[in-house]
Amino acid sequence: MTRWRQSLAVLAVALFALAGPAGAQEPTPRVSISLEPSSRPELADLLTARLTTPDGGPISEARIEFWIRSDLFGERYAFVGESPTDSTGVARLPFVPHLSRYDVRVTFDGDEVWGPAEATAPIEFPTDHVVTYTATDPSQLGSLRFVMPRIMGIVVGLVWVGLFGLAFFTLRSFKRSGSEQVSHD
Repeated sequence: MTRWRQSLAVLAVALFALAGPAGAQEPTPRVSISLEPSSRPELADLLTARLTTPDGGPISEARIEFWIRSDLFGERYAFVGESPTDSTGVARLPFVPHLSRYDVRVTFDGDEVWGPAEATAPIEFPTDHVVTYTATDPSQLGSLRFVMPRIMGIVVGLVWVGLFGLAFFTLRSFKRSGSEQVSHD
């Protein structure tokens, strides 16, 4: 065997050892997203993700992360929570919606058997389940808006006057005790 062929054979063995045997990559599972609305509007709805094998069997004890699309600080997905899958391959996360529609993404990072998987889907919530917030009326405390800064200024001023008085009388007592010791000596 020539040196060139020996080098080529060593290179092929090294590449095979680094890459591992063909087909060693973990199979990719399937994940789907759905909503289980609560029976009562005052209770949280459930975001669900079902993780299955390529042939449809459930994958249990897998950690699923739930994300929602957010426009806060730029468009991105914000982490909502995580949940393990049960024996049927379903992970459930309680969620109280503040909007009627969310783009939900679920991710599975993979494990020693399965490769990673993710899915994104729009989820529509029943309108009577959406929690809305109303702004408070600023006029409820309208008169205090002008009075409170003045009151706080007076309180802070009195605290400072007290601290300066304490410092003055403390230094004065040190001076007196020092002069009494000198006169007795």
